Amino acid sequence: MRAMIRCGTHAPMSARFLLPARFLLPVLWLLPLSLLLSSTAEGKTDAASELQLTSGSSRNNVSERKLGKIERPTVSQRATAKKRAKASKRVAHQIPKVLRASLERKIERRITRNLTHAKKLRLEAIRLLTLFVDETPKTETELPEALLRLGELEWEAARDQFLVDFERWEKLPADGRGAPPHPKYGSP
Repeated sequence: MRAMIRCGTHAPMSARFLLPARFLLPVLWLLPLSLLLSSTAEGKTDAASELQLTSGSSRNNVSERKLGKIERPTVSQRATAKKRAKASKRVAHQIPKVLRASLERKIERRITRNLTHAKKLRLEAIRLLTLFVDETPKTETELPEALLRLGELEWEAARDQFLVDFERWEKLPADGRGAPPHPKYGSP
């Protein structure tokens, strides 16, 4: 016969239930351990926790009354940003103005050249992917990925054209502008 432990003796008869002792025995050894740990933790209370307990508030009142250096992250972040700005100015002044200007022009030319090369490559990729999609049977497993990439490339081309059109529209006088351009996300 199994040992049973009655739970809920003060509850009404319908809420009482019986648990086998094998469910509760593994948990019973935790009770003395938790009592031991709580008694050692109670012995190490400090003035801050006593103040908190006596105040009846759940907030840490001691830290609110604590005098001393209060760090504000925004102040320290601003100071760090100022230091970085000073350091960047010092580095910028180390490069002579003439050399810095020529390097900036050279970098701009390189960026422009890379962008035009990327546009040419994008148009070539659109042409090749369109050819691949036209020649590939609809049941091929590579077709969905090719269609997705083709759509991405067409979207990038339409976005670039829209930015060029919008910049041209912005340069017109306000009374002669007309309606702003809209992106055309169809095939180029």
